[in-house]
Amino acid sequence: MPLSLIREQGFADEWKLHHQGGPAGYEPREFVATPITDNVISAGQVFAWNPSITGGVKSEDTVFDRQKEK
Repeated sequence: MPLSLIREQGFADEWKLHHQGGPAGYEPREFVATPITDNVISAGQVFAWNPSITGGVKSEDTVFDRQKEK
């Protein structure tokens, strides 16, 4: 979900209160994804996306990037 849409709905800073996801592996998150994260996501990597809003709203998805590196 784009940050602009989250802002538009009145939840601009919610992403700062709880990690929103990142690569999944042996650790719960190999690194935490943020708008300023400079880590590289590679083809074949699994990552989690779990945006949340204070008050009990949370979505959790795990995605596998099947695209082959060029």
